[in-house]
This record gives sequence, C-alpha cells and structure tokens, in this order.
Amino acid sequence: MIQPKLVVTYILSSFWLRKNGKSTNSTMHEVALAVLEQDSNLLIQLRDDIDEILFPGQWGLFGGHIEPGETPSQAVHRELFEEISWVADKPLTPWFRRESGAYIAYLFRGTLSVSIDQLFLHEGQDMTLASLDQLASGSIWSHRLHEYRSVAPGLEIVRQHLVSSIHAP
Repeated sequence: MIQPKLVVTYILSSFWLRKNGKSTNSTMHEVALAVLEQDSNLLIQLRDDIDEILFPGQWGLFGGHIEPGETPSQAVHRELFEEISWVADKPLTPWFRRESGAYIAYLFRGTLSVSIDQLFLHEGQDMTLASLDQLASGSIWSHRLHEYRSVAPGLEIVRQHLVSSIHAP
C-alpha cells in the first residue's frame, strides 16, 4: 500500500539506459531507476531532447546505468545525487527487478524527505510530482517548457505495480 510521503525509488533498465553507440543486442545492460513518492505523487524527470538517448523528451524516472563494480543500490543512490543533488535519509528498499531484452532494471522504493523546491535538477529538462492518474493520462504538463509531454512506457509499468500494491490483500 502506498503511504503518504513515501518515495518510490524505481530502477528500470530499459527506460533509463543511455545509448552510447554500442549494440544492445549482444551485451546485457543493467540500470537502476528511482520513483520517488511524496504525498502519493511520484517524482519524475522530463528527459532531454537528445536523439541518442532512450525516450528523448518524455517523462521518465531518475536513475541510470550501473557502473562496473557498483551494486544496483549504490548506482541508484549515486544517480540521485548526480541528477538532483539528493541523498536519501536511509537506503532505498529494493522493490522489483525487470528484464527486457538486453536490459535488466532494478527498482527501489524509499521516502523523499525534502520538498521538490530543495532539489537541484542537473540532468533533464524538468521535474515534477505526478499522481497515478496523471501518469495514466499519458502526458504531463512541463512548467519549464509550458507544454504537455508524453510519459515514457516504463512509467506505465511502475504505475501498474503501484496500483496492484494498493489493491493487494
């Protein structure tokens, strides 16, 4: 069950791995993604409009690739610091793992302990807190760009996991 001010840190490989010119057909890539929840809303990032990345210009999750020698937990915490200058009060809890083609995504949950105004966006075009209903709509308003942008497919997977956890016995 989702609790207010719970930050869902979600690690999902195929939706946050940057393309780097290497073929994804023969190499397994691992990523860690974070979905942070505050007051039943998820912290999401508007990805840059760069053709070389997956889902450019769409709303997705904070996180990224796992460096050699790094655990998924270390990677998600490093990525959160690099992307929004945020350090979790306590380690994020592993949530689920998803394999998709040449990608393995590790998802974590945690609590966002600060206001979104205290975060510093270093990667991406915008960030916002979005409700499950907004995610289900398929597009979310960017206050910085003054336009609606589509939601990356990986967020629907996250939304479905959250909805099923709400309705679990």
